[in-house]
Amino acid sequence: ITTGAPAKFALSSLSWPLDGDKSKFDAAFNLETGEVKLVNSGVVTNLLTLASAGRTDGFEAYLDPLRATVVKGRMTYRDFALRAGKTAQGGWRNSLVFSGDIDLAAKPMRANSIVTAIPLSDAANWSKDARGLFDALNAASPELVKSLAVGIEMSGPLFDPSGKPVKLTTKVKLPDVGDTLKNNPGAIIDAAGSIFDALRKKK
Repeated sequence: ITTGAPAKFALSSLSWPLDGDKSKFDAAFNLETGEVKLVNSGVVTNLLTLASAGRTDGFEAYLDPLRATVVKGRMTYRDFALRAGKTAQGGWRNSLVFSGDIDLAAKPMRANSIVTAIPLSDAANWSKDARGLFDALNAASPELVKSLAVGIEMSGPLFDPSGKPVKLTTKVKLPDVGDTLKNNPGAIIDAAGSIFDALRKKK
């Protein structure tokens, strides 16, 4: 991450163990970064590329304030948004919203869970399972498809034994078609056969 202005870090509470045991570490903080340039940032770059927003040579982005708490060495946060694809009007076309659960006391530190989502229409460009679901639903209700997203969860150690960052394990979760059928029976009933064919292929 590169930025023209310094980030603002506000620590509202802190309890640091004198014996260095991070499992006793408690805190609450707010980090404001603002507009930045992300340079080939691994997992995040890949996610934004999937969402048609990123480039491997780096891209302008905006980081919303990160508000996190640490309880007994476990840092959690919600609704942390990364925005990309700056418009001529100064807005942002794409965004990824993250929630996280990081174990700072683990050796090495590990992500218990980092969760985000990308639109189903974008996921269809790189996942055959998502493409099958997208095609089946889009045939019946294009407007419905616009509201669906593919969940992405990352987890695993953040560093190897030598301290170098490592790639996280990534799991993909397709939208719940059962809920879609219950909530919008009239809109997609004609495509039900195609939807279940797609699900069978996924399994």
